[in-house]
Amino acid sequence: MRTLLSTAREFVGYTARPNANDFLVYSQVTGDFQWDGSFVDAMIDKTASAGTLPKHANTTNALSFYVKNGWTRRVPKDGDLVFFAHPLTVKSGRYLSPRIGIVSSTESWKNNGSFRAIEGQTHSGLPRAPRDLNGVYERTHYVTDVLFFVRLPPRVFKDEAKLNGQPAPTLNITHTVRPAHLERCSSAQKTASAKPDHRLSTEYVQLALAEHPASRLRNADRFTFNGVTRSALASFQRFLGHTPDECDGSPNVRTLEQLSISPYTTRKFNVQP
Repeated sequence: MRTLLSTAREFVGYTARPNANDFLVYSQVTGDFQWDGSFVDAMIDKTASAGTLPKHANTTNALSFYVKNGWTRRVPKDGDLVFFAHPLTVKSGRYLSPRIGIVSSTESWKNNGSFRAIEGQTHSGLPRAPRDLNGVYERTHYVTDVLFFVRLPPRVFKDEAKLNGQPAPTLNITHTVRPAHLERCSSAQKTASAKPDHRLSTEYVQLALAEHPASRLRNADRFTFNGVTRSALASFQRFLGHTPDECDGSPNVRTLEQLSISPYTTRKFNVQP
């Protein structure tokens, strides 16, 4: 069965060229950008269910999500994510973000606190080898290098039916949510005169935001897409890895579609412009 670690092993030895970095392309960013997290995102996308995990292109946001939800560990296992205490010199936004990798071996952990990890944007570490941070390699690290390990729960990975090539069960989805529905319920006064479909759309979105661990909507005014619900939607947009100017809580098709397919969302819905 394909695992996150086996997927990452396939890319060991990859070398990015200045104008041909597959992982920056994957994250849809350009320029002098930290891409070790983009490498992890690509490996997860090839292995795990979409919409379950935060985007790791911004490693600071991803680590915050894992700490908040109690997924961090002090002792590693093969296949864990690892957030390193030392950042790259490449800035992500205004802050230096921690490096990230995928634990590949813990055989020496009990003896001397060392482990192996597969990382993007690093060098081989071999004597006399180039020191350009432009490749995917397996490196040795020690416990003193680590902020946290992260243990991904089994539910984030594709179910056995998909892995075995069987079709996933279909869902009977009957309700359609449009961004305009939420805007028409943006205050208590507007909600009072809104159509039943608009109120129902807002309730579907509020329930999905309450269920998702990245947004954790609480104490919202039912059927009303006001500041409390917008703030929760903004948290979900940050979880998706959207750019800062896109994380303002404004409903749009892109965000709502990702919320509708989240594995945490129990009342599924369609999304249309």
